[in-house]
Amino acid sequence: MEAPALIKPTSLISFEGLKRYSRVEVGLTKGFYRAFRHVTDWTAWLREAFGEWLEVYQGTTLRLQLTNEIEQGETRIYRFDDGEIRIGRSSECDIVLGVRAIGKQHARLAAKQDSYYLEDLGSPIGTYLNGRKLIPGQPEVLTNGDRVLIFPFSFAVEIEARWVRDEHFELSPPSTSLTTREEFDSEIPIDYRQFGVEMCPDMGQLVIAASRPFLEEIVARLTRAPAARIAESDHGIFEFLIVSVLEKVNRELAFPLQLALGKSCVGSPGERGFKVEFCIALRHAAGVFQIFLPERALAGMRRLTPTPAVSAIDGLTWRIFVCAGRLELTLSDASEIAPGDILLFTEDMEALLTPYLLHAALERGWKVQELGGAPFRLEVKEYFERSVWMEDIIPTANYGEHADQSPDTLTRPDLTSLPVRLHIILAQVELSLAELTALTRGSIIELNWVKEDPVQLAANGKVIGSGSLVEIEGKLGVEITNWSGT
Repeated sequence: MEAPALIKPTSLISFEGLKRYSRVEVGLTKGFYRAFRHVTDWTAWLREAFGEWLEVYQGTTLRLQLTNEIEQGETRIYRFDDGEIRIGRSSECDIVLGVRAIGKQHARLAAKQDSYYLEDLGSPIGTYLNGRKLIPGQPEVLTNGDRVLIFPFSFAVEIEARWVRDEHFELSPPSTSLTTREEFDSEIPIDYRQFGVEMCPDMGQLVIAASRPFLEEIVARLTRAPAARIAESDHGIFEFLIVSVLEKVNRELAFPLQLALGKSCVGSPGERGFKVEFCIALRHAAGVFQIFLPERALAGMRRLTPTPAVSAIDGLTWRIFVCAGRLELTLSDASEIAPGDILLFTEDMEALLTPYLLHAALERGWKVQELGGAPFRLEVKEYFERSVWMEDIIPTANYGEHADQSPDTLTRPDLTSLPVRLHIILAQVELSLAELTALTRGSIIELNWVKEDPVQLAANGKVIGSGSLVEIEGKLGVEITNWSGT
């Protein structure tokens, strides 16, 4: 007899192109996402801080304070942002001066590129700027503090810059990658500025790199001065902005962050960490930020982060059956149901909690009460758990002709007498675990259902028929239109 051939093990399937991690990298990745697992929307930190402090230049406003050199009375204030302003005796002018000696169209002011120009229109008595008579038809620029005289009226000139909150804020989805400090430093573009942030207690240095032109724009908006090259004195401005962001950060993180802004220093050889990169776009400005979060910081965060409690998983939903009532049947009774039958059921409005996942002998849910109106709404009452054991449903005398015998003597149990609880389902609602947990007495459940809609019939969590609600001598019933329980 030949010896059986040896069965050679099949070769392992090779998965090509998969992303690879070392054990160290796995630890880093787990530490990063565990540290920030409670953050619902970290972009809101930046959006709130930048929107709160960074305003955008909107142009200038010309403010004229008018007084009468002869008749002492109340002064009048005029404000103009752009366009052309006419001054004269005519009622069509923007500023009407009711003196006969003043021309109907005496002078005009014109706004051009954030500057305002005053021009005499050939008036009989002339227009004076700081005591000097203007040549008709030759506009001259106004500056803050100038005085304009159209006798007997005098105007004090004030030019104000308009700054408004920058509502335009866009943040690109952040990209994250594992890297080393050396790789991070070597990949930073030349026109970037680095800042070191010491993380306390003893958690290493966080590095922030951002494009220099964008940082200069930030300084200009915070100081309301023309953009200029960043100086060492500007560190305080960035520290203020970072503190503002961190104030928002510490609201959501499970541990407090104590940071101090300083100079970026060289990391330890081979130091690994996480690189986070994103782009911020404001009105008329955009810039890229790169952040290096060292492994040492992630380890410190793991020490400071408490073990999270079991929480809701947003993507996990549970089905709630909203029932108008129920009735008790045996398998034998259920097998005789056919379309056209009318079933009278016990009215008991309730919302059953995931009956298809629970043991058949236990039902859980909430008692509910109809609020009326449209859309169909239910108010949550008390929570219940009840047993549906056989003896609670069908009396022992009805178990069969051998009901008086002990179970040991029954060789062929009458399975047709097994109890079936049939629920009349108005609607189904998908709720997350968080929404289920939040349900309390007085909560409102809204259903996309009207009383003319068909109802479903379910046993043990499985839909086995459908029908329509009917009234039978003042009580509710259901007329069977479809039945698959046979």
